[in-house]
Amino acid sequence: MRIFYTLTTLEPVIISRSSATTQHQTLDHIPGSALLGAVASKLYPQLSTEDAFTLFHSGECRFSPAYPVVTDSDNPQYGEIALPAPASWHTPKGEKNDLSNHAARRFARDELTQYQQIRQGFISSARTLQYAADIRTGLTARTALDSETQRAKEGQLFQYAFIQAEQTFAGWVDCADPALAILLQHTLHGEFVLGRSRNSEFGKVSLSLYQPQTQPQPAAVRGNELVIWCLSDMACLDAFGQPTLTPSAQDLHPELCGDLDPTRTFIRSRRVRRFNRARGGLNSEQLLIAAGSVLTYQLQDAPTELALHALTEQGCGFAREQGLGWVMINPAWAEQEKPGTGASELFTPLAVTLPQPTARHETKADHATASPLLAWVQSKRAKQTRTDVRKRRCQAMHHLIADAYQSLRRYHRTPPAYQAGPSSSQWRRLADLARSSHADRVQHHGILNWRRAAFESESAICKTTNDPSGWGIEWPEGDQLVTFAQQFDAAVTHHQLDLDDLRLLLEELCRYDLSTDEGLRAYRKKYMANSTTHHADNQQEAEQ
Repeated sequence: MRIFYTLTTLEPVIISRSSATTQHQTLDHIPGSALLGAVASKLYPQLSTEDAFTLFHSGECRFSPAYPVVTDSDNPQYGEIALPAPASWHTPKGEKNDLSNHAARRFARDELTQYQQIRQGFISSARTLQYAADIRTGLTARTALDSETQRAKEGQLFQYAFIQAEQTFAGWVDCADPALAILLQHTLHGEFVLGRSRNSEFGKVSLSLYQPQTQPQPAAVRGNELVIWCLSDMACLDAFGQPTLTPSAQDLHPELCGDLDPTRTFIRSRRVRRFNRARGGLNSEQLLIAAGSVLTYQLQDAPTELALHALTEQGCGFAREQGLGWVMINPAWAEQEKPGTGASELFTPLAVTLPQPTARHETKADHATASPLLAWVQSKRAKQTRTDVRKRRCQAMHHLIADAYQSLRRYHRTPPAYQAGPSSSQWRRLADLARSSHADRVQHHGILNWRRAAFESESAICKTTNDPSGWGIEWPEGDQLVTFAQQFDAAVTHHQLDLDDLRLLLEELCRYDLSTDEGLRAYRKKYMANSTTHHADNQQEAEQ
């Protein structure tokens, strides 16, 4: 079962082309591994070990890369997924409009012409070098901060390249298990955070599902010839289990037998070491055939429709759960010496239905009295009101948390040099959970999912067992003993915090290590002083 989705960048997204620390470059698409990690961080607390392995590690569930969507100016609600430009396409140097396909059977290379390979960009089914999508990217400079002085470090300037906000991409998720597919359908909507620097102003995206208007057409059989167009990066192993950039036909499917035609094959490659957030380090290096590569095979026998269907639907190679191995078999342009010169399409388009914009219902009186300035003032006022309410809730929580730390240290008579209560790393785990809790557009459901993962599940972060000095530390409240986890859970429920409140609260909490006496003193000085000043201002306003 394939689940199709659109992805809109709400904030700039940093998707690194490599793990190098210098000469940082961004990808021009959203890789499947990025969405895989975001979905895994949300669903892991809800799944059993077997279901988690099936969904994220077995390869039965595959996350395709999300490529840009090109729309028609006459009908902006419908479009198609733009695909990587084939590596077999070339132009004479300095002439971008004279396009030739060097993988075509009848193409004859002009020895007096210097050709230039098309190595980037995307195409649609009706466009060639007028690239179907222009991905807007940007570059920003940042500096590392000194943890002690909270000032810029000397010589710690670095740059990030990013995909700009307000751009739409589309992809799909293929899941064989019907029960897990339904779970993914309920998960793949709302807001997610992808890429690097998610704790700052980067990474927020919005997902929505759609039903494709057209179904993929079966691959055309062309005798003993097989042309494979890599729509995503592909990782292949040879017969000895070693990574290879020149796989044989049998390496791709056991029913095929044949060799590459080197004169009509155009392969680009890259090496990738993906960062694993759960382990806090890099995974093993992968040797990949880059997206856009064209592999032409001369087979001993004509391929069966079953084998071609398997390649189209299931992909090639391994690590397909990360979005690798997505291919198109025998596209229409493979037989064209001059792609795009005829009236036929270059390939079968992958149609996309974009989400409908939110309808606005206005009366004539409202329309007559409304103005852009008034709307801007009202939106600013409403935003400021929400911000003030959120700050008051967080200030009340700061009081409760500071009093709880003070009470437990007094009850246990903890010396100043010793720690007591949840540490900054434990609060940071809750903050990471809050940032990734975008399960529902309705905030009420989002906070319920956060509370379940934080306090109720088997792998809950705030477990009181085996943590007597952290979440499980006790002190008397009234006539009974309470734990820190119980008090914090009750306070979140009592003050009716939503996810935005929690993100602000935990962001401020993580600046201090409240388990230490020094950190608690600095925390109380900061927020108790602010509370006293705020109370005095309110009292002065009331007297006036």
